[in-house]
Amino acid sequence: MWIISRISAHDLNLFIGASTVAAAVATLCAPSFLPGRNALMAAGAVTGITETATGIDGPALAMVFQHYRAPALRSTIALCFAIGEALSLVMLSATGQITGDKFMSALFLVSPVIIGAWISQHVHQRLNARVLRVSMMAFAIVSSADILYQTLSS
Repeated sequence: MWIISRISAHDLNLFIGASTVAAAVATLCAPSFLPGRNALMAAGAVTGITETATGIDGPALAMVFQHYRAPALRSTIALCFAIGEALSLVMLSATGQITGDKFMSALFLVSPVIIGAWISQHVHQRLNARVLRVSMMAFAIVSSADILYQTLSS
């Protein structure tokens, strides 16, 4: 919350978008690795900041867990998202950032999330580790590029 209160949304979106694109491209080119404790802690901190500030919570986690086996990767990231979303909602509520309009808008997203979870139960077995990794990094790049585009065009 300190970062959000000190840096303009425009500048924060530019920084997060550009650094995420650069990091995703770099990790796609890097050799396989298993993250240590420091990398996991950094990814958690970055995820908390980016999720609360911009709504992007996946790229840092995807980058740090990208070489895990697919079932471990999916379940670990899903749990991190659930905990992170709950903490972000608590922090945003505590600082008065959640209004009735924003809450109602969020309710409209519940159905797509449920549908996506149902579809994933049938699709995830067809994705091998390499396809899953490249898909995650591509999604990180596209979502971050979208943040950059929206920020620069406004």
